[in-house]
Amino acid sequence: MPNHILSRSKGASGFMDPEKIVNSFGVERGETVADFGSGAGYFAIPLAKKVSAKGKVYAIDILKDSLAIIDAKASRENLVNVVLLQADLEKEKSTTIEDDSVNWVIMANILFQLNNKSSIFREAKRALKPAGKIIVIDWLPGKTAIGPSDSSRISPEQVRIFALSNNLREIKYWFPDPYHYGFIFIK
Repeated sequence: MPNHILSRSKGASGFMDPEKIVNSFGVERGETVADFGSGAGYFAIPLAKKVSAKGKVYAIDILKDSLAIIDAKASRENLVNVVLLQADLEKEKSTTIEDDSVNWVIMANILFQLNNKSSIFREAKRALKPAGKIIVIDWLPGKTAIGPSDSSRISPEQVRIFALSNNLREIKYWFPDPYHYGFIFIK
């Protein structure tokens, strides 16, 4: 079992509280959110509840098994607003989401897994509506022996560089738990 499937109430590696984090974003009913690298849906499911049936959540992952887990969770909770997309986020337009169509993109614990990190920022920006926002949450370098190897973690400074190179503006930097950092960028 992957290390991110440890707890129903906590997210990746059992540390983050995805519902608390989702409630702190400012996501509203009726909005559209894209969860890039959705994994088992720790953010997709709380986001789907938050935006209600009037909104939509694209759960995007490269692994069919992860999407199947999200599908089962959404079915159990009668969530009809979750759209599953299998995509390689390192390939341009792989999500098939229309340009300028989502209010929010979340990238939680995905950057350390990618070789071509700039591509995910380009894809997020392409999908975002004007003034749409990107939430990035990833592992703090050098903080813990759990999680990915320190050599694969991306520093907050590197995230800022990718965001700025895509003309995104930083509006928030915070620590969702002692092991992760977070950003909100605006298009």
